[in-house]
Amino acid sequence: MNKKLLSLAVAAGIAGASSTAVAVDFTAAAPDAATIATEQTIGASGNIINGALVVAEFAAGFSIDDTNVSYVRFDIAGGTFAAQQVDTGAEITTSNAGGITHTISAGGATTDSYVIYQVVGTANDIGPTDTVSFTPTTGIVTSGTAVTITYALFETGSDAVNNTNALATDNGTLIDFAAANNTAADSVTTPQINVTTTTGTGAVFVGGNPALIGAVNTTDTAGVFTNATGVAANTAAVEASANLTVTGDFTFTQDLVLGAPNGTYATAVVYANTNSDCTSGATTAASSVTATTAIIPIAGAGVNYICANGNGVSLIAEQTFTASYDSDGAAGYNDESTALTLGTLTKNGATDTQDLVLTPNGAFKNFLRVVNTSNLSGDVSFQLTADDGTTVNGVSLADIAGQSSAALAGQNSTSLININDLYAAAQAADATFDAAGGKLRVTVTGNFATILLQNVTVSTDNTTFATF
Repeated sequence: MNKKLLSLAVAAGIAGASSTAVAVDFTAAAPDAATIATEQTIGASGNIINGALVVAEFAAGFSIDDTNVSYVRFDIAGGTFAAQQVDTGAEITTSNAGGITHTISAGGATTDSYVIYQVVGTANDIGPTDTVSFTPTTGIVTSGTAVTITYALFETGSDAVNNTNALATDNGTLIDFAAANNTAADSVTTPQINVTTTTGTGAVFVGGNPALIGAVNTTDTAGVFTNATGVAANTAAVEASANLTVTGDFTFTQDLVLGAPNGTYATAVVYANTNSDCTSGATTAASSVTATTAIIPIAGAGVNYICANGNGVSLIAEQTFTASYDSDGAAGYNDESTALTLGTLTKNGATDTQDLVLTPNGAFKNFLRVVNTSNLSGDVSFQLTADDGTTVNGVSLADIAGQSSAALAGQNSTSLININDLYAAAQAADATFDAAGGKLRVTVTGNFATILLQNVTVSTDNTTFATF
């Protein structure tokens, strides 16, 4: 079960739940059920919910006098009694001064889901607005489904047995379930990969190290308890330990030897920090870093900002980091896992777009020309979009017929690129891409500061041309 997603759906329904474990008051306009943590391991025979968490308090609804016998019936759904109900006096209490005497008439055995009590007021009549509280002996057994309870008052034993002609009745949810905590990815602003510098182009972040690549937020849910009376269930209670496994291209963090990447990784290059600046808060280093994953121990509730340091030599890939939050349950709690999507890294390189590029292999010849108007060399790639909105990304300049390199030097231009050749390169990158006889939109991206994309068409008789 993924408690992290479940809690988002359940928490809204229990927003009014009490933060203290008390009897469930069914005289209230909106009774608050006792809420139990879904993280608890449920045994083959179910779990026993006990103590104040299973006390149900109802308005009598009709008088119970101190002379004549009446009958009170309690029915539960979604659970059974954990033990034989007894007549010690503690099971049924009232708010009036005199109290009540009670004797089991039917039901109430272990695994039963109903019990009927013969009742008489002891010194004073019990009025309709006086309360009758029921505490099942040793609690209620449930397998993780909500437990509802029904109270009914009868004049005769036969009515109580047949559950008909009740003088008063009330019902509602006694026990509910919700996740004790929730883990989600917070939105963050990641630094861009800097491709406009004279040194370290594509291998450093705008603003330098460290770089924020994501945030993971674990929050406790108020008003959720363990099976035991009044014990709050929270991250500290339900998780013995947890690890965050971040997946992405971490080659930019690898160690250097004599200025060259050597394929090894120090654990300190990827870490969690309690502040978004990645420096001023408490830091937890990764326990393991490889080219594709970083594992960071995470403890307790709160926000952990995930940070990384580039080595300044290895290129940083454009990417979206993902993660898995995996907790080891404390004794009596489940191990759980939550999939997360973290931050996205993009380049600050220049782009330019031509919104009308003529049909590949059409009646007119169409050419594109890319100009690097900066003073830095960098790679060039294309995005093509067909009239139906389908797109292919990352078509390298080097993969186009007639172009010898992916890079374009500063202040240099490409030769004229035939749209037929660009379209062929796009289909080689993605065989499903099809212009379907239509026109194209083309965006060019350069790993440098400024770029220009020009569009040239030539007439069918090769006597005139036009630019866009």
